Amino acid sequence: MIKQIILLFMVAFLAYYAGAKGLTLVQVKGWFDERRVSQTIGDVFNKTIGIVEQKKIAEKTSGVIDSFK
Repeated sequence: MIKQIILLFMVAFLAYYAGAKGLTLVQVKGWFDERRVSQTIGDVFNKTIGIVEQKKIAEKTSGVIDSFK
């Protein structure tokens, strides 16, 4: 409940700030495109998947190594 209230206040604050500065949705979208936010998020996601796959391989190989001992 508290998280929802905090989120609501954050959204309201951002909306008020954007309105006071005269920002439009097109300007915000342009900022995201300019900063390549979606590409950065995709890169982070791909790196995270790679780390998870490495950990799975490490867990599987540790079981094999233990069986040889």
